[in-house]
Amino acid sequence: MDYPPVTGPAALGGELFQTSWRFLFGFGILLVSFLVMLGIYLRKYHPRLLTRSSLFILGLITLATIIGARMVAIASYPGYIIPLASASMLMAILLNEEIALFATVFLAFLVGIIFDLRFELSLFFFGGGTAAIYAVSLARTRSALIKAGMITGLVNGCIVSACSLISEEPFFFLRDNLLWGVINGPISAMVTIGGLPFFEGLFGLTTNFKFLELADLSNPLMKSLLARAPGTHHHSLLVGNLAEQAADAIGANALLAR
Repeated sequence: MDYPPVTGPAALGGELFQTSWRFLFGFGILLVSFLVMLGIYLRKYHPRLLTRSSLFILGLITLATIIGARMVAIASYPGYIIPLASASMLMAILLNEEIALFATVFLAFLVGIIFDLRFELSLFFFGGGTAAIYAVSLARTRSALIKAGMITGLVNGCIVSACSLISEEPFFFLRDNLLWGVINGPISAMVTIGGLPFFEGLFGLTTNFKFLELADLSNPLMKSLLARAPGTHHHSLLVGNLAEQAADAIGANALLAR
């Protein structure tokens, strides 16, 4: 008896695992190599981040990015819709910018491999991820992440346009890819804003954004302190500023000290 072919999410899930063993083996070697090099990098330059929670964050973000990219590739959607910049943003906020840049390079090339060795996609994700990390470093509030997403989208648009012109693609391809590339930035920012509380709550992390919210003078606690003990309030601000300057001088977390 012939059964109708499976379609929809079930088919997508089936194709996700119906991949050539040689591709899986080669991809696995690259992934393990990336993890080993990342471990060596962490041990040498950031030993304090070589913890279970940090490694779990890196593994979770990497795995989610790779699975998402594979599903997009199987569904034959344009690769430009993958919000890889959100992975860069989350790593920069939750860990630090150097690790985020290190991981972005490898993730960009891994996703390019998933899409049949498309170099322009790797370049797109690397450029967008780098711009996202830089933009996040300038952000001081969660709402400022939207601005970071707009900057990322602008850089994405420039890279997509350049690659399309170099490859002499038809205009409608350039138009569609440019649209996806520009939209990718704000989408990545929204994914970051939505995912940040999840990681903060799951791992009990206090990010710089949380520190800034706590240090805001409009915070109800600070208002109460000003009303009830203005001398203590003023003294706290002075000591906080001194601690911030001292932390900056030795390369420590100035927001945490403040």
